[in-house]
Formats: sequence, C-alpha cells, structure tokens
Amino acid sequence: MEIKSVLLVFATQKEASACYQTSLNIIPGLNIPVKTVITGMGMINAAINTTLAIKSNKPSLVISVGIAGSYIGKIPVGQTIIHQEDCFPEMGKYLDEKFMTLDRFLISENSGLIMQNNSIASKSFNLQNIDSFTRVKCATVNTMTTSRGTAEIIKNSFNASVETLESGAVLASCLMLKTPFLGIRTISNLCLPPKLAKWDIDLALRNLNTAVNKLPQLIKSLNDQA
Repeated sequence: MEIKSVLLVFATQKEASACYQTSLNIIPGLNIPVKTVITGMGMINAAINTTLAIKSNKPSLVISVGIAGSYIGKIPVGQTIIHQEDCFPEMGKYLDEKFMTLDRFLISENSGLIMQNNSIASKSFNLQNIDSFTRVKCATVNTMTTSRGTAEIIKNSFNASVETLESGAVLASCLMLKTPFLGIRTISNLCLPPKLAKWDIDLALRNLNTAVNKLPQLIKSLNDQA
C-alpha cells in the first residue's frame, strides 16, 4: 500500500503548534499532501473528530501525534515512540474484586471491533526496520495514571509501555474506516505521583517536533514496503 496523503491528528493546539510540519501542506521532498486536525482532549473527542476528518479527507495514512506518559523507566521523559497497538485497560467489570476485560464477559457479542484483552492493532506496516523510534504498545485511558501500583497493573496486564488519552480512539476510528494508522508520541512524564512524575512538557514538545520532522524518511521507508 502506497502512502499518497497523510492526516496528522493532535489532541491540542499546543501540541500541533510545536510541530513545524503542521505549517506545511506537503511532506517535504515527497510531494505528499498533509492535513492536520485538532480533536480536543479525550477519547470521545478523538474518536468523533478523527472519524469526521477521515471521511472528509480520505487520507491513506493517519498519524496520531502528541505527548504521553511512560509506565516504565526504560522509556524516559523526552524519548519518542512509535506504535500500531493500543488497549483500553479501564473497560470491563470487577467480579469478586478481580478485574475482567470486556471480551471475557461479552464472548457471544461479535459486533464492532474485536478486542482481545481490550486490545486493538493496525497491521498496515512492518515497523521492524524503523530504527528512528522505539516500538511499543500504548494504553488509552480516561483518567491519567498517577500511582505506581496502577501503572504496574496496566503494564503487566496489557503489556503496555506508554499511556495516552486519545491514541487508541484514533486507532479505533481508523480500523472501523479501514484506514492505515501510526502513532508517534513523545514522553512528557512518568505515570507516577506528581513529585516523582518528572513532568517536562517543553522538552517533550521540542522532541516531538524533531520526530515529526523525520516524517519524510519514515514515509519513504514505509512506501518502500509497498
């Protein structure tokens, strides 16, 4: 599949404004048109506005771009990751104080997206040879994690390394509309109590801009797979 147009999806104007690429109409050197949408924060805004933007623009690739939290110290503040996998760790129910994911008690329900262990993935590209970014699985949540215990549960139960408020919803919209997806996120904080979280939004936004400036090389590598 050849990438012929790109839609960049941000949650906030601050994230979008930090990235030089959003001021351009094409991917430099590739003559590939690029458009930007700002959805607003949270899953609901992300899902609705991504869906509308895909239907309106019909991109051949959607990239969810922004800052994120890290569940593990191996991915420090300022590092940029790339992902095609996400999960929703809050969806389910508690039974005798044990958490059960949505798919475990809705086995007979087969409408909508299939989410084994509350997880979804885009398989549009092989990222094994993409060395510019660390490849991870993300978790998308409604409530930011500020507890080491909760971070450990999400990391261990869902094999997730990075937390966002929107990326999984963007991916879900892409899967429903059969549109290829990538996520690019730069770590702004650790998912720990405030005194330990090491927040640095300015560093994250600077490094996010550096990462987005690598889009020409990334897209060329992906198109070479076609």
